[in-house]
Amino acid sequence: MKTLPVILAVTLIAGCASSGVKVDQSKVSAFERGVTTRAQIETALGRPTSAMVMRDGKTVLTYTFANAQVRPESFIPIVGMFAGGTDVRAESVTVYLDEHGLYDGADSVASEFGAATGLAAGKPQPRLDQPRAPEPR
Repeated sequence: MKTLPVILAVTLIAGCASSGVKVDQSKVSAFERGVTTRAQIETALGRPTSAMVMRDGKTVLTYTFANAQVRPESFIPIVGMFAGGTDVRAESVTVYLDEHGLYDGADSVASEFGAATGLAAGKPQPRLDQPRAPEPR
C-alpha cells in the first residue's frame, strides 16, 4: 500500500510544466527611473527571456513565464477523454531602458487560459476572420 502514494505523487508532478523567468513585482517596484542600471536589473530579476535594442538606442528587456498544469481528470481512464485538458497561466514583464542603459519604466501582463484534450476539445472550427496562407496547389 506504500506504493499508491508514490504513484499519485509522481502522476501529479508529471502533470505540471513551467518555463521562463518568474518576476517578483516587488523587485520591479524598487527600481528607480534614471538610476537603476541594466546590470542591477539583471542581478535582481535574472537574465531576460529576450532583449531588444531599438533604433533610438533604447533597450527593451522581456521576462516571460508560463506554467501549465494538466487537469487531474486527464489521468482517469475514459473520463480523461471527456474532461481532460490543461490550464495555463502566463506572465510577462517588459522593462524599458533609456539610451544610457538606465531604467525607464516597466509594464506587465498576466493571462490564464485552458485547453481541452480528447473528445472534450471538440471539432476545430475554422476562424474565417484570421489571415491564412494560401493553400498549396
